[in-house]
Amino acid sequence: MLELDCVLEFDPSRNEEFFLALPPRPAVCLIEPKEASAEPFFIRTQDLRRRLQRLLGFPDPASKRLNLRDFSKGIRFRLTASDF
Repeated sequence: MLELDCVLEFDPSRNEEFFLALPPRPAVCLIEPKEASAEPFFIRTQDLRRRLQRLLGFPDPASKRLNLRDFSKGIRFRLTASDF
């Protein structure tokens, strides 16, 4: 089994640095919850940076789109070369 070999802590007050540290490449990603009792959120994406900007960026109050900004303490990911 392949490990999720890259780890980044998520600090909402430093989100610009966080998003710039993410590569705009295909990846699988595990979003780790702040609460120990919560389940992690696992995704596969073609552009890791763009997808996490949507999920962890500032929420739009008029949108019903999922936002995990208050849920997340960090991410673990592995870049992929192609679709599974």
